[in-house]
Amino acid sequence: MRNNQKLKLLLVVLFHKFFVSFGWGVNPTDYYDSNLSRENLQRVISNHTALPYASSSKTDTSDALVELDADPQASDHVILIYSRRSEPAANFGITSGWNREHLWPNSYGLDKVNPAYSDLHNLRAADWSVNSSRSNLFYDTSDETDDKYKNPAHSEAPNATRDSNSWQPPPEVRGDVARAAFYMDLRYAGTKSNENDLWLTNETSRIDSDDNFFGKLDTLLQWHTEDPVDDFERRRNELIYSKYQGNRNPFIDHPEWAEIIYAPENREQPPPHEEFSKGIDEVKKNPSLYGLFSSEDLKAAEKTALALILSNPNAYGLTKLDIDKKTSRLPHTNGWYYQPDWGWLWTSPETFPYVYRSASEPEKAGWLYFSEKSSPPHFYDYASETWISPKT
Repeated sequence: MRNNQKLKLLLVVLFHKFFVSFGWGVNPTDYYDSNLSRENLQRVISNHTALPYASSSKTDTSDALVELDADPQASDHVILIYSRRSEPAANFGITSGWNREHLWPNSYGLDKVNPAYSDLHNLRAADWSVNSSRSNLFYDTSDETDDKYKNPAHSEAPNATRDSNSWQPPPEVRGDVARAAFYMDLRYAGTKSNENDLWLTNETSRIDSDDNFFGKLDTLLQWHTEDPVDDFERRRNELIYSKYQGNRNPFIDHPEWAEIIYAPENREQPPPHEEFSKGIDEVKKNPSLYGLFSSEDLKAAEKTALALILSNPNAYGLTKLDIDKKTSRLPHTNGWYYQPDWGWLWTSPETFPYVYRSASEPEKAGWLYFSEKSSPPHFYDYASETWISPKT
């Protein structure tokens, strides 16, 4: 379960320092517990009422969106998230009209399972064809040099752009999508069997339909600052709380919390790549084969290394290194990282990073590189910058 004591103390200070009153009905101090750890915030906003995604007999998500995304100038119309067009609410479900857009795409951990799939904080009215065009692209600043760069992203979304793997919404809703993503990352922490643990990341290579990652985190933080909360969001948040789900988006009520929760020193780190865990298990089977450590040395090293990975943002490939110097003679370059206390890191589907503790110098720890393609397997010791062959 995610928890961070330092973050808890910072949020307690902010709760008292930055209290803001809203005109929409609820007093934030009556909703948020003063024990503002990430874990407790997640508890406060969980266990909400989940509407049916679609229903012919009950109020469902499309019915709610008619009110939540209503045009302030015409209540029988909805404002479409990317097009910014006012569309008759009656045009729901037709190809020339509008449908429901998952800001955090269904394919990245929602899996058509409630409550995440029908969570109104993550749903917006969208032009049917624009929704299809966006598909499951993550959010980021569009790369104008990308071969698939498009401006506009779609004829019905004139102020949105896209490239081969990302989508950039119009400026006036970039903060909206960012705060929705922050909410999803906080709300869904894998604490229940029907809820996946969702993660925001800057490692776009981890954003895949087989996993629960989404992003791009730093871009979303920038958009959150550049496009602050407005009355449309506040009204929407209040209606979701008071009429539909009974929970709130903390990042709309307290925008300042995003800068604390996602500050580099406070970011919680996701589980390591499957290849990392697989590599550890492989070395455990026969550590003496490589002459590196006894089984107890490995156990201690693994415990230390994994604790560091989960607590230190720099320890798992988040600090990039200029590869022109030391890595030019290594078999790969893309994916090399450096962390001052632990040395070199490599993550790739083709390789396994191994942690080790020197048998001759137990106080030293470092990383090894292993390539399945080498025969026999060879390791690259980043501490000594030498290749190590298995003992025969």
